[in-house]
Amino acid sequence: MPFFKVDSKNSILFFALSLLLFKIAVAETPKAPITPPQAPPLAEGLLYAGPQLNEEAVYIQLGADYLLWVVSQEGLETAINNLATVPVSGNPLVPVPGQGTSFMPRFKPRNGFKVHGDVVLRSCEDVDLFLEYIWLDRSAPGITNTTNSDFTYPQLVIAPVIGSPSPPDEGVYSVSSSYKFEYNVLDFEIGRLNSFGRSVFISRQFWGLRGTWQTAFWNTSYVTNAYNPNFSGRFPAFANAKQQTNGAGVRGGLDFGFNLSPKNTLMQNLMITGTIAASGIFGATTVTWQSGQNLSNNRQETYQYTQNRFYRITPVLDLSLGLGWNYSFGKESNDRYNIEIHASWDTQSWIGFGQFTSPTVSPGGAQNMTVQGLTVGGSLFF
Repeated sequence: MPFFKVDSKNSILFFALSLLLFKIAVAETPKAPITPPQAPPLAEGLLYAGPQLNEEAVYIQLGADYLLWVVSQEGLETAINNLATVPVSGNPLVPVPGQGTSFMPRFKPRNGFKVHGDVVLRSCEDVDLFLEYIWLDRSAPGITNTTNSDFTYPQLVIAPVIGSPSPPDEGVYSVSSSYKFEYNVLDFEIGRLNSFGRSVFISRQFWGLRGTWQTAFWNTSYVTNAYNPNFSGRFPAFANAKQQTNGAGVRGGLDFGFNLSPKNTLMQNLMITGTIAASGIFGATTVTWQSGQNLSNNRQETYQYTQNRFYRITPVLDLSLGLGWNYSFGKESNDRYNIEIHASWDTQSWIGFGQFTSPTVSPGGAQNMTVQGLTVGGSLFF
């Protein structure tokens, strides 16, 4: 027998009581906050790698560098020694045992500078426009050597007195030579700066134009034995060459940097930096030769004056490796500025640049020129 009787009236009361208790329980339970959907974490992929300036910055960079570079040109040998004389008698002269010498100009470091400007176009996926001018001092020390004329012979032909092949009495008592070079290069680049692995490795691919206007002076003086019957005694002679090269062409390459301490607060953005680039410069080259005799009272008598002009493409390879550091500052303007300093070793190889070939010099074809040295500088990004 049931403890209570279930009828329709009791069922309605039981249902109403259950509903009331449920509402009270729900009202007294605190509601959990609604969590908005979270943004996905920043990817480790391709990111802008430039200085993190605020929105007030205009993203313009201005910089300057001091250069201590050496310009060295192949194919500038002026004389050689320790060479046995042609046996015209029963007792030909024989060189002293040992290594001989090839005389050529002295290549020493020259002072110079770089200046550049850069603007980042943030509306174009951080593409930047870069312009740089490079200049080197043309002066370079000459070199003078005295030598045993019995075993030393000139490499240049100064007609009609000094000719080739060299007879036994055409030895060189002394030779002086210098190589001066006017170096001017202008680069324009369009690049894009990116980073990988949260700015650990940074790269900047670029392409653009390179223009150059350069003049080289190679001046040589000899004091030799006279070989022409019309002359006797020692004969002072000279051979001066001048090469002018002007042109422009395409250039492309890669700047890169490896951040050594991305998580170090004090040394953040200390980087190994470098550049790899190649150019092809088309333009005119003019080579002028003048040779003759040095007379008294600083006068000269010219035996030869020739000039050759031609057009060509000169390949140029650029390599650079160094150390750099940059730091953003300006708390009152939320890091509106960034300063950058660096030191690097730069090398440029101008393939086949030297064209000092004419009837005056023994033909040797085009010769390479190397420009390399220390670069120290900095820039301001704002």
